[in-house]
Amino acid sequence: GAPVRITGEPERMSAPSSGPMCASGWVPVNAEAAVAYAAPADFAELIDRLLPDLASTSGVAVYDVGQGACQAIVDRRRHLPLLYVDFGGGVLYNRWTFPRDTAGFCFTQRPPVVLSHWDWDHWSSAALFPEALRAHWLTPPVPGTPIQQSLAAALYKSGRLHVWPDGGVGEIRRPGLRIERCTGKTSNDNGLAVTAYSGATGKRNCLLPGDASYRYIPSVLAGE
Repeated sequence: GAPVRITGEPERMSAPSSGPMCASGWVPVNAEAAVAYAAPADFAELIDRLLPDLASTSGVAVYDVGQGACQAIVDRRRHLPLLYVDFGGGVLYNRWTFPRDTAGFCFTQRPPVVLSHWDWDHWSSAALFPEALRAHWLTPPVPGTPIQQSLAAALYKSGRLHVWPDGGVGEIRRPGLRIERCTGKTSNDNGLAVTAYSGATGKRNCLLPGDASYRYIPSVLAGE
């Protein structure tokens, strides 16, 4: 019952200096390195393989994960998740907010995860429900902090880490979906924002901004 302080480092892995983890075993955090490993030569080709067809969906599900964020775009027929946007929940002093009766999350359709930004409460459920680590993740560049590096390393080892390169494309549009890079300077305001477009008459589009301020989301500034 006594408080104990434990210090340490996330797992390091040996890898060639040109690889995503670099020779040090850390995911690089500088822009040049991010561009080098984040995507193949054709970033659009990667996205085409990664993202499902969302032209016909029944909307967006918002999950109760306490102080955190987890949403999914779900299919029209059975409301199964086709794409998760964030996969977080209550952590640290907000851990008590995570519902104790949460049984798990659905991966029947093998949905990828789009991570808006690297704050722990936006991806912490991956530690509680490891099936999420078998999904492909599209993320902003990885910060050089141990907790975030630990998730990046786990995803990289299984070939499921896909990082949006700095200085690259500003947005990606696919049927029923837009993903755009926010333009701020902080981790909250420099991540990814997602818009789900409804194909049904009378339905509205849904913006999932993560924690980004609206003034840093290009489509909001454009009045869209």
